[in-house]
Amino acid sequence: MDPGAVQDICRGSVVEIRIHVSGGILPIGGVIVKFESNFLYIISHKHHIEQRISNSDLVLGFIDGTEVVIANDKITTLDDNFLGIACVLDDGIDTSHIKAVNFDEQKLRHGASVWTYSFHMYILPADLTDGFVSRTEDMFFYHTCRGGIRLLTKHGAPVFNKHGQLVGLCHDEHCSVLVASTVSSIAQSLCRGHGTDNMGINEILQHIYDSTMAQNGKAREQNKSLVGGQPFSQGDDQ
Repeated sequence: MDPGAVQDICRGSVVEIRIHVSGGILPIGGVIVKFESNFLYIISHKHHIEQRISNSDLVLGFIDGTEVVIANDKITTLDDNFLGIACVLDDGIDTSHIKAVNFDEQKLRHGASVWTYSFHMYILPADLTDGFVSRTEDMFFYHTCRGGIRLLTKHGAPVFNKHGQLVGLCHDEHCSVLVASTVSSIAQSLCRGHGTDNMGINEILQHIYDSTMAQNGKAREQNKSLVGGQPFSQGDDQ
């Protein structure tokens, strides 16, 4: 597939997470792994976020310029590398540009072509840089994609195959070679973070969606009873 076609498929699935820090705003990359009925689940690297989320809410920036504030109680630690962020968007937000990634859970072969969104000081738009898989393991792989600011790229940049499917998320580098967690590893982290038995990536994301929407439904019913049957704003979920 042409790299431009890969970028067209993937660009709506990358978000910029903005954290207020002393002297300005710190942008971090995130990837939309589930989008259904205005529900979003985003995975991001926790390197820059974890120590700051107790003091500040997060702002999600989308490719069309839309911004959404996310309360820090919507964030779940998944493992030593990644965080999950769950939110339900207000009905008035244009979601036509938003898309979740598709996954390839097969183990990558050595030498396979891959593309990584290389993050710059501002995450969006990102550059799609090409490379190949230089080493494979069950839970991670090494790849040669380069470009952007490596400190940002190695912390959560998505890795895609030639079909535009997500095959991993960068979490480190070794001897200037990027290291990415596999989709199977990400699925296991989601299961541990959300207290479930081992499931495939799509199964665990559906479980998270079902649980979140059920909780939101209960919260709406409780709110109605407290305010005399007046529905609350969906934005209160965030």
